[in-house]
Amino acid sequence: MIEKVTLAFFGGFLYASLVSFADTLAERTYYLWFSRERKKITSKWKKLFEGRSRCEHCHGYIKAIYLIPILGYFLSRARCRHCQWPIPIRHVVMEGVFFFYGAWLFATSQNHISQLIFALALPSLAIIWLTDRLFFLIPDLALLYLLFLGILDFSLRGDVFAMDHKKLLTLRATLDLSASIFWFLLFHLIRLLSGKKLGYADATLTLALSLLLGFSRALLLPTLAALLAILNYFLKHTGKKENRRIPFAPYLIMSTFFLKMVPERLLLKFFS
Repeated sequence: MIEKVTLAFFGGFLYASLVSFADTLAERTYYLWFSRERKKITSKWKKLFEGRSRCEHCHGYIKAIYLIPILGYFLSRARCRHCQWPIPIRHVVMEGVFFFYGAWLFATSQNHISQLIFALALPSLAIIWLTDRLFFLIPDLALLYLLFLGILDFSLRGDVFAMDHKKLLTLRATLDLSASIFWFLLFHLIRLLSGKKLGYADATLTLALSLLLGFSRALLLPTLAALLAILNYFLKHTGKKENRRIPFAPYLIMSTFFLKMVPERLLLKFFS
């Protein structure tokens, strides 16, 4: 019991820390490559990863102790220690949500390596969410990094390189790969039939997320994302032509977060 609680706490702390880093990385990506000042900025890659965290108001450096997820917010009394500017509450709320999210994943899953890999995907997911929502653009490097993690997770989870009864792939690996490739090819077909209104990056993103999820969850991924997109469209539709374009990546990512929480045994029982 103690070991399970400790593991859940570790998962929660890991997810809260990485989502805080992901939020910072997404903001820096926007500033360095999409803001009005982007052409004046040099050494962008160095500033993306090496810059220390600063206050959003006075740009003063934040001490490491105040960067501890959730706890740092209360240690600083919810204010910048330099200028006393109130720290937006969204930071601690997001960290709290992902703390419980990570704790749930580690407590309910037996494949902790898969949950660790998904945690490492948070920075890439945050960047893709932000850029596609604002500019209908998915950065290539963020997408390639996510695809790499998907292939890594698939390889470890599916036991791809193990010889089982003289077969290269186990049944699980075959199903995982089949579901991912199916959606990838279907999205390309839809892209061609729609006159390339659906982006190539959306198809690749679906492939990467499907590999991270596994076949049982991947089967529901595009359907759930489409339902969320349609629901949001009708809730916010104003009738103006310029509002009819929908960024699909945020809905794919949102669906991925939800499906990761669903125990796989329930999905397998449902499909059976």
